[in-house]
Amino acid sequence: MDEIRSIVEQHASEAAFLWTMRNRLLRAPHTSLRTLADHDERLEAHVDGLRGAGEIGWNLTWEMVEAGEPGAVFAAAVLVFETGAEARLGGLLAKVDEGTVHGSALVSALGWIDEAIARKRIDALLAHASPLNRRIGIAAAAVRRIDPGRPLLDAARDPDPELRSRALHAIAELGLLPHAPLLFQNLKAQDPRVRFAAAWGTVLLAKEPNGVATLKEIAGRPGPRRFEAADLSARVLGIGAAGWREALAGNAEAERAAVAVAGAAGDPAAVPWILDQMKISAVARAAGEAFEAITGADLSADGLAGNPPEGHEEEPNDNPADENVAPDPDADLTWPDPAKVEEAWKARSSGLPPGKRCLLGREISRERCREILVGGRQRMRSAAAMELALLQPGQPLFEVRAPAWLQMRSLA
Repeated sequence: MDEIRSIVEQHASEAAFLWTMRNRLLRAPHTSLRTLADHDERLEAHVDGLRGAGEIGWNLTWEMVEAGEPGAVFAAAVLVFETGAEARLGGLLAKVDEGTVHGSALVSALGWIDEAIARKRIDALLAHASPLNRRIGIAAAAVRRIDPGRPLLDAARDPDPELRSRALHAIAELGLLPHAPLLFQNLKAQDPRVRFAAAWGTVLLAKEPNGVATLKEIAGRPGPRRFEAADLSARVLGIGAAGWREALAGNAEAERAAVAVAGAAGDPAAVPWILDQMKISAVARAAGEAFEAITGADLSADGLAGNPPEGHEEEPNDNPADENVAPDPDADLTWPDPAKVEEAWKARSSGLPPGKRCLLGREISRERCREILVGGRQRMRSAAAMELALLQPGQPLFEVRAPAWLQMRSLA
């Protein structure tokens, strides 16, 4: 019995660890779809081990949930949703409501399981009186690109700001153009979450100028949605983003956002400015990524990588007296060697079409975006998904966070 328990404990521990690692892989610059597929296969093997272990699998997974392990919440939620154990689901939702675990693990579980089962569970969540249950249901429907119908529209009018903002975001993710008026109505909402979701949605669905103005305002000051706002608005402004980028660069607090705008706008004419930013340690890695995004260069593979500046410390660090606990958004990016990159640019510059927006060295088109979704790295795949949605209004935004096997099936 001890041997069986040890094996099941390993399944529970590995499933929790691999889900946590998966969350990082989804944002990592060097993750390919193939890498994600290999990781997802390993994760599914351990989840399957928990399925086969029955009650002992549940008990050991729940112990890890009680210990505050977020990856265990994912594994527990998969078991609960697949078996339909209502009491156990109530326990998981109570922990989300208390704030001791994040609902993202439950959403991820609903994106992972068989679609027919997921639809039943999503419908039940959407029919619940609790705004939390409905929010998780809408988020899961959006991840699976399922239109919830009337419950989505009701949620988009709900007084609960978290539920309403998630519903507005889902309208855009699902490409529901007929419901765009609901987004327009919330552009001046008091709650910043609702206002951002409305602006982001109107821009993705309809390139709405008022939505762009709102996103530019959000990008211009510190906040949790700053870089998302900068990214989407720059993609819509394109070549015309140069003046805004220069204005952001003149604000010491917005230098990183300015670099993000340069990369997302895709304008080869911005590359000389990006090269200058590589000499500023605070934004050097972001500038390197912007250079890669426009030109298609690979700093590591092309021998253009440099070293961190002397005395550089990653944030947050291990110093208990340091109050800075926010993760560095550029922590996984490559440090560029400015001199080598400048030489590489001289060789590459003539190969880019002047006056055209580029993604990874070629003019943006539907075909180019699909190529990147199939063979690109995760952050550029996310960029390609956004560009593809902008090129074909009314089509759902491709979900680059979905299980790899579902992405491959869709792309095939």
